[in-house]
Amino acid sequence: MTQATEIKSYYIESYGCQMNLYDADIMASILERSGYRPSRALEEADVILVNTCSVREHAEQRAMGRIRELAGLKRNRPGARLAVCGCMAQRMGQEILGLIPGIDLVVGTDSYKNLPKLLAQADGLRTVETSVCAQQSYSQIIPRYRGGVSAFVAVMRGCDNRCTYCVVPALRGPARSRPLKQILQEVKGFVVKGCREVTFLGQNVNAYRDGHRGLQDLLRKADQLSGLYRIRFITSHPRDMDQEILLAMADCQNVCEHLHLPLQSGSDKILRAMRRGYTAEEYRSLVQRAREILPGVSITTDLIAGFPGESEKDFRETLRLMRDVEFDDAFTFAYSHRPGTAAGEKKNQVPLGVRQGRLERLISLQREITHKLNQGLVGHTEEVLVESRSKRNIQELTGRTRTNKVVNFPGGQELIGTLVKVRVKRAQSGTAWGQQASGNKFEATRRAEVKRNTISLPSRK
Repeated sequence: MTQATEIKSYYIESYGCQMNLYDADIMASILERSGYRPSRALEEADVILVNTCSVREHAEQRAMGRIRELAGLKRNRPGARLAVCGCMAQRMGQEILGLIPGIDLVVGTDSYKNLPKLLAQADGLRTVETSVCAQQSYSQIIPRYRGGVSAFVAVMRGCDNRCTYCVVPALRGPARSRPLKQILQEVKGFVVKGCREVTFLGQNVNAYRDGHRGLQDLLRKADQLSGLYRIRFITSHPRDMDQEILLAMADCQNVCEHLHLPLQSGSDKILRAMRRGYTAEEYRSLVQRAREILPGVSITTDLIAGFPGESEKDFRETLRLMRDVEFDDAFTFAYSHRPGTAAGEKKNQVPLGVRQGRLERLISLQREITHKLNQGLVGHTEEVLVESRSKRNIQELTGRTRTNKVVNFPGGQELIGTLVKVRVKRAQSGTAWGQQASGNKFEATRRAEVKRNTISLPSRK
């Protein structure tokens, strides 16, 4: 068995949301501070960490399958160690060790700081560390910078909501925010390394608080940072999306016109059962107010099909609201039973076949709406932050508009990381294509002027 002091390389595989990707970079930073180095190949790593998700059953099944595969590979490398981290580790703890021989370490979401010590102690032992620390925010840890144009920055962890289908509060603890000053320092460090866009992360990001300051204050401060072209934030709870945040978005030059507002259901009965804290009409009013303050804003959402007790009538109310609002895009899911949640205990579970059928109808309608809205981009000039070469066509560059639409166009490597004018020629539901318009960069005018004059955004209806 390789001794703990000799273990120097690590490899991390992550599943799930953007917060998990950010957590992977936190773990990488912690390990590298202790002398570990990243391994280019999983097969050569001394420590393999699988960073897991528990939001849906399918995510856990995928992770479990991969962990079993890695445990099998590990038999040929007796000195290597396998660690399971993240939300599934937090939820299952000791149970995982019984299901999969070969796991050396199980580490929950509040214990990443202890990784070097736990790995050193795991020499021949099978260790579980899933203690909960309601104050843990990793605020002093600067995550590893992945490189590239964009970066995630967690501004808070945990959630105080008690949506009846969600395991996040149980696994990630109560909401706790990072100091605003530390967040800005992290962003500055990324910008120095070439980052041009940050996305502020939180399970309920618009509940961010640092004393009397909220998300709107963070947006205004970040907007003043030199070298940062764009600012985004996810995920917002509709109940907490107040007008001050919308006004800050309108005032700030670099905050993008995109809101992710998970609806989940268009039925008031189901929204009450989900404990979401708003009605369908209140959601409609919020969207209307956002579009008045931010003309041309794109709105994306999350939708759940087949929540316990959902009737066909309830489901049709969701379809109707989708048609009324016309979301730019939606993440759609069939309801997934999660142990320990209030919804999981309900007797009136919707049959799996019905859930899947409704999910397909959600997907079909959203594709139709997205395709229609994206056709409205054709003929318009969009500001695109160029991210990289296109994976499908190396002759093309790919980037996103301020409203989070993917646009591909021919261009040279030197444009990566810059803002480019692109005139859209054609569009599908997932991607648009265009040609570079005259000049590379937009003038540094106030964002309201950019939105209304420089970028010709298509009207919604």
